[in-house]
Amino acid sequence: AGAALAQASIETMIRSGAKVVVTTHFTQLKTFAATHDRVRNASMLFDAKTHAPTYIFAQGIPGQSLAFALARTLALDDKLIARAETLLGVDAHNLERTFEKLASERDRLKKQQEQLEAQQQRAVTQERTMRQRIASLEQERENFERRAAAELSKAVDAVRRQLLEQAQRRSQTAARQAAKPLPESDRLLADTLQEMRRSLGLEAPTPGSATARAFKPGDEVYVRSFNQSGVVSENYGREVLVTLGNLKTLVPTADVLRKSEQRSPKERTSKEKPTSDRPAAADATTEVDVRGMRVDEAWPLVDKALDNAALAGVSELRIIHGRGTGQLGRGIREFLDDHPQVGSLSWAPDREGGTGVTVVKLL
Repeated sequence: AGAALAQASIETMIRSGAKVVVTTHFTQLKTFAATHDRVRNASMLFDAKTHAPTYIFAQGIPGQSLAFALARTLALDDKLIARAETLLGVDAHNLERTFEKLASERDRLKKQQEQLEAQQQRAVTQERTMRQRIASLEQERENFERRAAAELSKAVDAVRRQLLEQAQRRSQTAARQAAKPLPESDRLLADTLQEMRRSLGLEAPTPGSATARAFKPGDEVYVRSFNQSGVVSENYGREVLVTLGNLKTLVPTADVLRKSEQRSPKERTSKEKPTSDRPAAADATTEVDVRGMRVDEAWPLVDKALDNAALAGVSELRIIHGRGTGQLGRGIREFLDDHPQVGSLSWAPDREGGTGVTVVKLL
């Protein structure tokens, strides 16, 4: 009856437009607040373990009755508590349990939200740090390029002066030659400087050259370092991903010529000319020795040996790393574990090096 009178009073005040704060232990009023669109439940939270007040105000969660929990904490007779629960009734008890579960679920969701907000903040911080790092690396690269370009120009100027001085000493007309540079020497030096700048990425290629025109996926090209023809898979600016048979490899753009611009063997210099009619990759060795190196020094040599072996059709490659502390061997095997050209790894027989030699079976 008391709960009904209280609800009727609240409804009357709501209709009059009043704003009301009601404190109650009536379960009927908690249910009324949960179903009425102009009424909200709220409660002061208690610690779930100690039942001590936390002085935290929670909207949307009805207050819990802690009478039975506190009675047990105070060591009241169990039979007395059981009888009280019976008198309360099953429906009222279930409703209190429902309110308790709602409060527990709210706490769980609140903690989850706090964790998500913390993760989001860490992600924002990491992104900001990465952006700053990228900007710093880009600035370092630009500074390096400026220094390298300046040093390169100084070195070429010094060589030019030496060539002129030598020519002047050999010339009978030294006075006239002093003010007149040698055209052939200047041309060779200019070509050398341009090539060096191109290979270092310090200067854009000249218009009309092979590297000045962007390679597109599907372009047929010739890779000078491999002495092989292939097809462009991706273009990354200064480097291109080229498919050479069953192998894909990343090479500098300056190392790639379009198939239509490939020079004939007669036009190649003695340095570029292969030593035989076989592809350069056919000279691949079946063994690479990296003893005494650091792991980061050994990786490129091993990777290059795998490429050459794959191009030459070699099925097995021996990597000599020695035993030592075992760090070099472990590092190389970690590198080879996920390598796309590696089928399996094993140690060499004891008489052939044992754990100091890794035998690679290529796919």
